[in-house]
Amino acid sequence: MRRTLLLPALVGLALAIPHTVQGQFFLGGHAAFTTYQDGGAGGGARLGLNLPVLPLDIVGVAELFSPSCSEGRDGCSLWGASLDANLRLPIPLVRPYVTGGLSYRDGDRGGELGSKSESGLNLGLGVDLNLGVRLFADWRYEFLDEFEGSVVRLGLNFNL
Repeated sequence: MRRTLLLPALVGLALAIPHTVQGQFFLGGHAAFTTYQDGGAGGGARLGLNLPVLPLDIVGVAELFSPSCSEGRDGCSLWGASLDANLRLPIPLVRPYVTGGLSYRDGDRGGELGSKSESGLNLGLGVDLNLGVRLFADWRYEFLDEFEGSVVRLGLNFNL
């Protein structure tokens, strides 16, 4: 009877003792390409947290694009931010992931079209190659009204 109660008691004690769970922060930069406003290239920065308990990264991204203006319009601009969750497959060196989150875009379409800002959801796929620095590439589709389209990101993450 004592042995039957010993295991549940030890498990309960282990769960009751506070544990320090530390994540791995990372900082990075990337080149970005979009299909918004006749396409455009840009760059961005990212700050993320790798959760060691789960195969999950939480990533905040900010980026600025230089879109092309069609029809002779001047003054086009586009910037944005996103908060994403990357669910990784637990493969040691090459880690594919599914990504999704919230996107915000603010752009000036030039001329009479004016500026617009909106937010929505995004969903995509990526791969993270860990070689001391983490090389990554991802593609995502952003479900927005005016700025709906794809974004491709290629970059580096550095563990802090």
